[in-house]
Amino acid sequence: MHEDFKEQGIILRMKPHGETGAIVTVFAQQSGLLTGYVYAVHSRQNVQYFQLGNLIDFTYTRKKSFDFGSYTAHHAVPLWYFLQDRPEAFYAFTALCDILWFCLPKEVSEPVLYQHFLQLMSFFKNDDRLIVGKMTCYFLIEMLKELGFSPDIYHCAVTGQSDNLCYFSPKTARVVSYNIGKPYHDKLWPCPAFLQDETADMTYKDIVDALKICGFLVEKNLFFPQQKYLPENFMRLYEYYQRGISC
Repeated sequence: MHEDFKEQGIILRMKPHGETGAIVTVFAQQSGLLTGYVYAVHSRQNVQYFQLGNLIDFTYTRKKSFDFGSYTAHHAVPLWYFLQDRPEAFYAFTALCDILWFCLPKEVSEPVLYQHFLQLMSFFKNDDRLIVGKMTCYFLIEMLKELGFSPDIYHCAVTGQSDNLCYFSPKTARVVSYNIGKPYHDKLWPCPAFLQDETADMTYKDIVDALKICGFLVEKNLFFPQQKYLPENFMRLYEYYQRGISC
């Protein structure tokens, strides 16, 4: 049965295939993670649409519902333009593309996560590097929630209280308050205040600490069960903010 449907989505991945084509993965608004083929991807007609990070309107065509389909693009918003001159946005976006490509179930609608990702793209235009890092961490936490994992970083693992949460335990994957965690300071990780309070001040060290926690939770829940590790692009993002500490 021939199938045609129109969609909108963000290009997460492009892999050359054959002499002129490419296998393209899109995070689509209604269809979730969608993979298909683009013929003559570098042609004058296609190159304006098929760039990593572009938001495209497209038609997806396949013979049967379980077949590998192909894309025909109609319109594109070049979000990539805002990434190429901002290292923090480039590293964050490519890291998240790799994570979503690996973690999302194929062709399962994720409308809430899609809207979060689309909103995050608007923050990538921000000149404030700390804001980019902060919103990337928030997105990772929301992604875990939407995929069925709800890390509790808002209550002390021992007392249940939500005040003065200063530490994160990699053993329990929970946060603890200052008084509870202080005797075990050397075994715990710092937990920056902005993870619980959006109005809290931030430094580069806070972003590094938050990325360490968020990366740990993503790897533990989504990558380790499949005997995989976080993608290299995530480590590049982490190292970028690490370098910012000494600047």
